[in-house]
Amino acid sequence: MKGVIVDEASFSQGDLQLDGLLATLPHWRRYAQTSTEDVVARLQGAQLVVSNKVPLDASSLARLPALRLICVAATGTNNIDLAAAADRGISVC
Repeated sequence: MKGVIVDEASFSQGDLQLDGLLATLPHWRRYAQTSTEDVVARLQGAQLVVSNKVPLDASSLARLPALRLICVAATGTNNIDLAAAADRGISVC
């Protein structure tokens, strides 16, 4: 399984201990920032994404067939198209 952190710099400036999270999957890719244009390319083949401020809209989710879980590192889910995620069987937490 593969996970991707798409915008780590938006929630950690090196002050968070991510070892526990990173131990949950054998493969992680970590990006300080991800532009809207790069979302789909960076998430190809990933089953899990951790995102804080990067929008995940219906168009992007439709092009990510492996994605199963979106973990939001924020206080809200306004950047996630919840209906599109539900339609595709993608859990959001």
